Amino acid sequence: MKNSILIILLIGINIVSSQELKKEKMIQQFIVDLFNDNITPFEVIEKFMEIKNDKNNTLSIEERKLGAVKIIQETRNGKGVDGNWLIPNYSIKNIKKPKVYPYREYENLNQFEISDINTIKENIYVLLDSEKEKIVLYVLLNENNDKIISFSLLVKPENQAWFFTF
Repeated sequence: MKNSILIILLIGINIVSSQELKKEKMIQQFIVDLFNDNITPFEVIEKFMEIKNDKNNTLSIEERKLGAVKIIQETRNGKGVDGNWLIPNYSIKNIKKPKVYPYREYENLNQFEISDINTIKENIYVLLDSEKEKIVLYVLLNENNDKIISFSLLVKPENQAWFFTF
């Protein structure tokens, strides 16, 4: 009886670990494809992102996809920070094997006061610099944790930030 419970517990732990690893691998491949000029921005969006109807956003889905395309193009052209927008920095391209982590593991490195952080914390993953001293990219997943809904932040002067969802 005890052995059966232990086996069931181990299977459950393996399933949870496998699901976490699947999310991380998807985000890591997104980062690689984000800088791959052989993959169009539209292909990156279709493969990794969720852009759905939003009553708070007056733009059509197509207009929002074009906005995501523009951010991907600016990222590939080395824009990095653009005014109040924190978009992926071109230096991320030089990371050979990007490794992302759940935000909760490196929450202490967060330099922003992110709006509604407590309600979305479990859906945030981060890419760290090589010394693991600074978060260089924030990624917000959808409710199912299977698609990216944001990889850029709008930052205000007092380090307040909001995820920009497409």
